[in-house]
Order: sequence, then structure tokens, then C-alpha cells
Amino acid sequence: VTNGIRAINRLAVSQNVQVMVLGGYLIGTNGTICGGEAEAMIGRVHGDFAFVGAVRVSPRRGIASLTYDQARLKSLMMRQAREVCVIADSSKFSFDDDYPYWSPMPPQWTLITDVGVEQRHLEVLKEQGASRVILVEPDAE
Repeated sequence: VTNGIRAINRLAVSQNVQVMVLGGYLIGTNGTICGGEAEAMIGRVHGDFAFVGAVRVSPRRGIASLTYDQARLKSLMMRQAREVCVIADSSKFSFDDDYPYWSPMPPQWTLITDVGVEQRHLEVLKEQGASRVILVEPDAE
């Protein structure tokens, strides 16, 4: 189940994957689909994992989104999943809460980020519920 256009395009060529695409309106700046229809669809789906991207990650506020609708949808996605995985490269961590739209983190979650993340950010995020951290090498593309 996805609302991400990039994920849809990658998965569309796979013969062994069934993809449920959320309905709604397209936000071109980050290639996502949002709105009431997407929320209604997610409300009827319970998953093992929610992989949630972030514009910014704040230990105090959670996950920032570009729009109110994106923040609502991410919050709902996290509530509908058994385990939440936040995907954010090291440039997305900040102690500044300079975005208006936020989704609070669940009590425990997994962080997937690159090896360039600052240790001070990891320490604070672990205190705020990041029970597992997965560090990856940046993509060479």
C-alpha cells in the first residue's frame, strides 16, 4: 500500500508484487497522493510495517510534512501499523521545529538513515523512542 509515486513506478514493473495505490490528489513537490480518499483507504488497512518518509525529524515534534494533509495521512499510517520505520537521510534531523505540519511519533519506532547522521541526533532520538537504528551507506546514484 503506498501513496508515493516513485514507489508506484518502481513496483509497477514487478510481476510478483500487488500494489494498492491510495486515491486522492497529487502533491507534485514530493510525488505523493493525499487527501480524504487516501485516509479512508488507509483506515481500512492494517499492516505489519509503515515506512514513513520525513521532510524533517524533530525529537520534540516528530515527523514534518509539507502539507497538513500529508501530516494527517502519515499519522494515520503510523496508527495502522504494528511497527513504524521512519526513513530520513542525515540532513533531515534538526532541533529546529521550522515546519508547520507535524505527525507525532509512536512510543517506539525504527529509524533508517545514512551513516552521516550526527551522534547527538541519534542519542536524542533514541531517548524519544527510536528503539532500533539502521544505518545505510548513501546510494551511489
